[in-house]
Amino acid sequence: MKLLKHSLIGAALLVASPVLFANTAISANSSTNVAVQAQTPGVLNNLGQDIKTIAHKTGDTVVQGAEHTKEASQEKWDTTKDKVAEIKATQEAKAEEHKQSLHDDAEKSHDLLKSKTEQSKKFASDKSEKTKSYLKSKNQKLKDHINQPRSAGFDGEGSAQVKTPVGSAEIKTSAKTEVSKK
Repeated sequence: MKLLKHSLIGAALLVASPVLFANTAISANSSTNVAVQAQTPGVLNNLGQDIKTIAHKTGDTVVQGAEHTKEASQEKWDTTKDKVAEIKATQEAKAEEHKQSLHDDAEKSHDLLKSKTEQSKKFASDKSEKTKSYLKSKNQKLKDHINQPRSAGFDGEGSAQVKTPVGSAEIKTSAKTEVSKK
């Protein structure tokens, strides 16, 4: 008797176990027909009724467990979706901040480069003007030096004596040269 009861409960649990772990909508119908013909219908009738009740309760419990599993799974899924959406929004905000920071840094760099370029142009222009002024001054001094009136002169005298057994001679020369530029 106990063996029959345990066998039916074990069979019901084996049939119900895949339903417990499934994440789908479940409907369970259980029906048990026990036809017993014996001399003591009261005990067997009670046993059959007990098996039907246990099968119905097991089926209801399985359905309730599946519903609870479905609700818990749905809650976890919704929580996961919310967390993913939150992380995505945070990452997008950080990306936008980083993008803005890069844009600001680029503008600062551009302004600094423009400022340094202007300073370099001014420095080069100042040096160029000083160089032009210096060279113009030196050039004018050179021109003035070249255009000054100049004069050069040469005064010279020379003499030579020649003595031979026949006679002697003395030659004297003098030269005066003057060149001037006006």
